[in-house]
Amino acid sequence: MSADSAAASSSVSPRRGRVGTWIFRLLVVLAAIGIAGVWGFMPKEYRATTMVLVGSPGAKPPMTLGEPIVPLDVMDRHVADQIVRLTSDPVIHEALKDLNVMQTAWYQSAKGDVTPLVADLKSRLRVRHVPNTAFIEVSMRASDADDAARIANAVVQKYLVDLEATGKSGLRREWEYYRSQTAAKLNQLRSRRQDLAKFAESFRVAGVTSGINVVGEQFRELSVALTRLEADKLQAKSAYEQLKSRPTSRPAPLPPEVQARIEQDPEINWLRAQKLSTEIELDTKRLALGDSDAAVKSLAVRLDVLNARLQAALADRERTLWDQQLTTAEQAYLNATQAELQLRERLESQEAMQADIDRKMAEYRSIEEDVTMLEQEYAQLNQFTSQLGLMQAGESVAQVHQIGVAQAPRAPDYERQVAATAGLAGVPIVYGILLILVRMVAALTRPRS
Repeated sequence: MSADSAAASSSVSPRRGRVGTWIFRLLVVLAAIGIAGVWGFMPKEYRATTMVLVGSPGAKPPMTLGEPIVPLDVMDRHVADQIVRLTSDPVIHEALKDLNVMQTAWYQSAKGDVTPLVADLKSRLRVRHVPNTAFIEVSMRASDADDAARIANAVVQKYLVDLEATGKSGLRREWEYYRSQTAAKLNQLRSRRQDLAKFAESFRVAGVTSGINVVGEQFRELSVALTRLEADKLQAKSAYEQLKSRPTSRPAPLPPEVQARIEQDPEINWLRAQKLSTEIELDTKRLALGDSDAAVKSLAVRLDVLNARLQAALADRERTLWDQQLTTAEQAYLNATQAELQLRERLESQEAMQADIDRKMAEYRSIEEDVTMLEQEYAQLNQFTSQLGLMQAGESVAQVHQIGVAQAPRAPDYERQVAATAGLAGVPIVYGILLILVRMVAALTRPRS
């Protein structure tokens, strides 16, 4: 039984192999016929190509050199957005309204029905991004070389017109927005300047806002005067305490100024003169009459009385002068103390005024910084608004340019023929590879007997 089945399988396998070979040959023949038909009967078409250079995203300020540096991924996304815009329906519909397109044989073949032309134009139009560049390649395929160039140029021109119109409108809105922002910033700046002027008027001391700190100078002068006054007060206190603590008896020696005032006293001078004349008269009579004479004794008694009166007058005058000095020293000490209190009050007032000025100056500097910052912001906004105005007045705001117009190609474009040839040739090739694999598997699994 096994021998019969082996014989049957051996008779079937060659038959299957021959069938597969005939199918492969048939596919090769059919593919050759199809390829010949493609190249012989498929109409020739021409592809016209033009390039579009996409600038950096965002508006470029006028009077600036070079292009801003943009990251590659950002630029790729921007180019992709432009490709979507270039192939959008509004641009396609506007291109179909172009006179040059309407004069082409491709447009006239539709006989007035524009609806199918939109899808046909999208299928014939090829828009792609040239890798690692800012270029967009736009190409149009048509049966006529001139038609292909005309349609490609029309699509690019309508895209640029649409981009320019949108850019002008957006630039106008942006200019109006920044103009309103500039006006608002100017009003804010004026208001803050008025606040600064009013705040400067609130200072009680002139010249503080200009860096002339009169209060500070007065404070320093009062501090120096207070230091001197404290020294004078200590001296007066010391003199007063020395005079107050003197002994009740006559101090010796007397101060020169006290001695001079005593010597100038009229009563003391008269008593001294009387004493001197009595002493002279006593000495004269003593020599003439002797000590026991009554006149001599009377003169001696008189001299003792004059001496007693002179000593009493000296003591009384000295005590009076010391009391006057004590009173004067006490008054000087009290005056110095009172002056110190008054000066301290003025110093505290000046210190409080200086603290108030310091606080106000901090607030004044803060307002000044706000005014400076607002001036800078206003200058920037005004400059940017002026630049936007210049850009509005310029010829173009679009950062996209066509690099050379599409020209009518001289040679046909065989892209469709090549694609069809590859598809037709691929069928027998794939079948042949599968047939080889099947035979290899069959050879490996066949029994050795």
